[in-house]
Amino acid sequence: MKMSNYFGLVLLTVIFLGCSEPSETPTKGNIIVGVDESVYPLLEKEKDSFQSKYPEAFLTLEKTNATDGIVNFINGRYKMLVSSRDFNKKELSFIQKDKRDIKKFKFCFDGITAITSVHSGISEITTDDLKKLFSRLLDGYTAVVPPAKSGVYSLLSDSILSKLSYVDIKFDSSAADVIGDVIKSENKIGFVGLNSVRDSSEIKLLQIGVTSNYPEIDYYQPHPGYFVTGLYPLSRTIYIFLDEVGLGLASGFTTYLTSYEGQKIVLSQNLAPAAVPVKLNLPAAQAE
Repeated sequence: MKMSNYFGLVLLTVIFLGCSEPSETPTKGNIIVGVDESVYPLLEKEKDSFQSKYPEAFLTLEKTNATDGIVNFINGRYKMLVSSRDFNKKELSFIQKDKRDIKKFKFCFDGITAITSVHSGISEITTDDLKKLFSRLLDGYTAVVPPAKSGVYSLLSDSILSKLSYVDIKFDSSAADVIGDVIKSENKIGFVGLNSVRDSSEIKLLQIGVTSNYPEIDYYQPHPGYFVTGLYPLSRTIYIFLDEVGLGLASGFTTYLTSYEGQKIVLSQNLAPAAVPVKLNLPAAQAE
């Protein structure tokens, strides 16, 4: 082969490779997304909708709890994580020390629901009664929660349990187990994210009464309007964490989740959009 022909072939190869289509774009590729179990049903619907629009996007949703999800995200297993809590001080310190450029987005507002069997004799509970429940001082009832690594337990710990000198609760291995446990017993009150409750035919969602203006007690049901305003006492924010170089599929899915179309799906699941403005009608009994 003549040298001139050889260099011509090399040049054509370089040009061809330089113009080849990228293996991953915001609407094409393969990624694993860590998803907190509290909002896993919602993300399944978001994923199906996204992939129907972009058939070359292949998303694998991996169900996780809050703590393990963040650990796996920091360790690089996930480029994208949908989390039921923000980073704690220790996690944030590790990220800052590692000089990671992690992006954080508000995805939606959620609430932890107190649930009982439909055969239970109660339909509401006050925040003072919650303290008694978690201390095993509420006669006849036991509190049941997902694992200590869960976002549910984290919020309860920050808002209620940290103020108690004695805590007595039963841990189940998942939100599904909590629901199953409650269905089988009239004397258990479980705590799960609202989106975990797909079928409420065998359980009751308790209204929670705020006793800060005692003797007046304002009761709130788990409703998107009360999540946005923070009136529901166990409201929380669901976040998206992104650790991606450039604009790949994780960025594309995040953009979709926070778009008007993605936020409509949030609302269809009885959660409150956090990325787009929306007007929510409060239940008639609580509307001003």
